[in-house]
Amino acid sequence: MTQLVEWASQYAWAFFRIAAMWMAMPLYGSGVLPMRLRLVLACVCTGLVAPLMPELAVPAAWSAAWWLMLLQEIALGVLMAMSLALVFEMVRLAAELMGMSMGLGFAQMSDPLNGATSPVLGQYFSIIAILLFLAGGGHLQMMNWLALSLIDYPPGLLQLHGETALLPLNWALGVFAGALRIALPGLVALLLVNLSFGVISRAAPALNLFAIGFPVSLILGLIMVLLSLPTLQSNFTAWVLIGFERLADLWS
Repeated sequence: MTQLVEWASQYAWAFFRIAAMWMAMPLYGSGVLPMRLRLVLACVCTGLVAPLMPELAVPAAWSAAWWLMLLQEIALGVLMAMSLALVFEMVRLAAELMGMSMGLGFAQMSDPLNGATSPVLGQYFSIIAILLFLAGGGHLQMMNWLALSLIDYPPGLLQLHGETALLPLNWALGVFAGALRIALPGLVALLLVNLSFGVISRAAPALNLFAIGFPVSLILGLIMVLLSLPTLQSNFTAWVLIGFERLADLWS
């Protein structure tokens, strides 16, 4: 009976970290996948990884140390997922910056990935980011990092501290810079267009700039979106790789 309890405890502690990551992971943790399917995926991953874990030193059940260990495992899973979720938010932020400059900020659509409305251009960039993530095997690498974290640093061994908990905040600052790097060429081009129309409005006040400026800004913005796709691909891939490196910072 004691051996059965230890066996079930090992699977349960692995499940806490894995389930927390699945619930907060980009794409899989969104409202697109039903809750039951995410629960099944977490159970499958637990069944594959838990037998590889070493023996755990679990405190007494329902004690203060037990609850602290439980909260730590959930926080670890969420932090691991957030390191990649912020990269996807970088792409959405770049799209929103470009969309507002080219006049598409008013075009909102329901975004099932985030459970809210987002600009049309933001959904376009998000779909490209998802395809790049899946084509590059990012989901497999995420599972690999999760398995390594449970094998090398099983529950109860890794201790979270204040500096580790603030890693996503520091990571968000770099992600904001990455969003500006993607959107900056388009923003500069559209800014020059707006300045040009400002000069034209002073030279010819009777000219209807709303009938001329909006189509020109929209067409130029779409051209800049097309030209920015290679930059989007290179920056997104680079930041995903950096995100995997930040995962190691959670337990190194």
